[in-house]
Amino acid sequence: MPFFVENLRALLRILVFRSSPADLSASPNLLVLLVAGSLGIGYLAAGILPGSGPVELQLLVAAGVTLGLVYLALRLRGALPRFNQTASAVFGTDLLLSIPMLGVQLQVAGADEAGAGLLIVALAIWAWRLAVLGFILSEAMDIRRSLGVLAAVAYMIIVLQIVTALD
Repeated sequence: MPFFVENLRALLRILVFRSSPADLSASPNLLVLLVAGSLGIGYLAAGILPGSGPVELQLLVAAGVTLGLVYLALRLRGALPRFNQTASAVFGTDLLLSIPMLGVQLQVAGADEAGAGLLIVALAIWAWRLAVLGFILSEAMDIRRSLGVLAAVAYMIIVLQIVTALD
């Protein structure tokens, strides 16, 4: 149990920019668990809103692209030994931020139309996710925060383009 608690604590601290991916375990088991959890909550979220494509395939492709882009970025920076921790941070923080987003999606699905408040909350969670991803990438790749956020924006655009092409 300490393994789980220590890594959860590190992920929560990453969410508020107080820890880096290096504070996570480099265990491949942790990475597998976090990828599976992220896929699971992604599947739940996809079931709430009307879908427009093969959800399982989209989730698997998005996870594969994410792993590939993290690998490529770290390889280019000569920081490949940080792969497990960085990928765990990406999937773990995504999982944790997907929980409140799931609540927003449930509210939107239950309403005839989404109120401005719900849209602002969803936008805030998305912006936070972008900032956290930029923080993770900047820490892992030893680059400035602004470049990390730029890398996060590029990552999101690439994943979105690939996944929407599967529709």
